[in-house]
Amino acid sequence: MSIDLWISIVFAIPLSIFANIVTPKLQFWIDSRAELTKKRKLHVLQKRRKLQLLAIKKELDEVIKLHQDKAALIQEHLYSLIKVALYGAIASIYFGMFGILENSWLLHGFITLSYQFISLIVGVLIFNTCIKAMRLHGKVKYYEKYKAESARLISEIENSIVN
Repeated sequence: MSIDLWISIVFAIPLSIFANIVTPKLQFWIDSRAELTKKRKLHVLQKRRKLQLLAIKKELDEVIKLHQDKAALIQEHLYSLIKVALYGAIASIYFGMFGILENSWLLHGFITLSYQFISLIVGVLIFNTCIKAMRLHGKVKYYEKYKAESARLISEIENSIVN
């Protein structure tokens, strides 16, 4: 018999015994880590669901209040309108102040870039304010549908938290 065969046997048998001893312990360690990860993810999900539930209940209470008090709804829309006007006014003041410096060849590139950047920011602010006001108006306008959908969501989330 060749020496290679004996070397293979000498190394194969101890490695096989070692693998048979270590495998269950390694498997247990992997399973316990997976279980901990699963519990941690479940805990994070439960926490996220509770926060979602609180947010939905808070929004529903606000919509109920605005549905019952139309003056408060008008005031909310007026506030949104004032915010949009304020954003536009701030942008106008900014453009007016730096419009004087626009003829300066040293600052021309910076001013042009800042105009574009400020225009983008103001546009996004105005867009977000208008969308928020329109969504709120839709929830109040279609109150019964919104209330039913919110009640369904609240029930679904409460059931998922309990289970």
